[in-house]
Amino acid sequence: MGPMAAIVDIYLPAPAPPPAAKKMLAPEPAKKAVKIGPKVLDGYAGDYRLGTGQVLNISRSGSDLVLSIPGQKFTLTPLSETEFLFDLAGATLMFQKDKEGKVRQLVFSQGGNDLPAPRIVLWKPGVEELTDYAGSYSNDELNLRFAVELRDGALVIKAPGQGDVRLAPDEKDKFLSTWRAMPKIVFQRDDQNRVTGFSIESAPLRDLVFRKDGQA
Repeated sequence: MGPMAAIVDIYLPAPAPPPAAKKMLAPEPAKKAVKIGPKVLDGYAGDYRLGTGQVLNISRSGSDLVLSIPGQKFTLTPLSETEFLFDLAGATLMFQKDKEGKVRQLVFSQGGNDLPAPRIVLWKPGVEELTDYAGSYSNDELNLRFAVELRDGALVIKAPGQGDVRLAPDEKDKFLSTWRAMPKIVFQRDDQNRVTGFSIESAPLRDLVFRKDGQA
C-alpha cells in the first residue's frame, strides 16, 4: 500500500457499508366480517352528529346495520361487536359505550382522521309547538331585526337582505338553516318556559342575543 493510501486510511473515515435492503412488511390481513345479534345492533340505532348540519342515522334492517344520510342508505360490515366498515367511503365506525353500557357516541375514522360523533335525539315538533317561536326578534346593538313565521307547517326566518330562510328542527329549541351566516339558531326560554329570544351559533355572532318582542 502506497503512502497516499495510508494517509487516506488514517484521516478519512471508511466508506459506509451499503444500506441493508429494507424488509418489506407484509400487509395486515383484512379483517373478516363477523355476525352480530339483532339485540346488539338495535343498541346502536339512533342519530349521531358528525358536525353542524351533519347527522348520521343508524338503523337495523334485518341482520344488517345501516347508515343513512338524506337520500342514501349504506349497509355496514361488522368487523367486531363495536367496529363496522363503511366500505364505499373507506371508513370505519367504532361505537363507544359509557360505564353503564349505553352507546354515547361513535368515532368515524377515515384517512387517518378520527371524528367523534355524539349520539343525539332529534326533535320532531308539531305545529302547535312551532307556534311558540313565531314573532319578531331584535338586537339593539346591531339595530337588526328578524321575523320568525310559521308557514306551511315549518318555521321561516326573514333575514334582511337574504330573503326567507327555512329553519329545520334539530334538537329541542335548536334549528338549522342553509344560510352560512346563520347555520344554527338556539332559542332561549325563561323559567316559565316561554320563548324569550335566540342566539346564533356562528363565531362572529355567538355572543349576541336577539330578544323576542313582548318578552321581558
